[in-house]
Amino acid sequence: MNVGPAHYAVLSAILFVIGLVGVSARRNVLAALASLSVLFSAPVVAAVGYAESGGGSIPRLGDALALFTLAALCAELLVGGAVAALLWRRAETADLDELAELDA
Repeated sequence: MNVGPAHYAVLSAILFVIGLVGVSARRNVLAALASLSVLFSAPVVAAVGYAESGGGSIPRLGDALALFTLAALCAELLVGGAVAALLWRRAETADLDELAELDA
């Protein structure tokens, strides 16, 4: 079986939908951050898939793009986790609905 760009696009769309449903359905801050990382990994899969099946005009462009995207994703998760920990210390809850009602 030959894997082409359409297969990567379908896998990327599936990851995007799983992440989107996870972010909208989760009530816990850390679970929403985990779903957000799945959501942000979908374009990485698409970029690497298209770069690898593109014929090699610019080799390893998809890998370099994936590296920068994953570095940004790690930074986003670290900052989001730190903010979630600070909110949890202040409000003593990790529920997103209760955090939305929190006064500043």
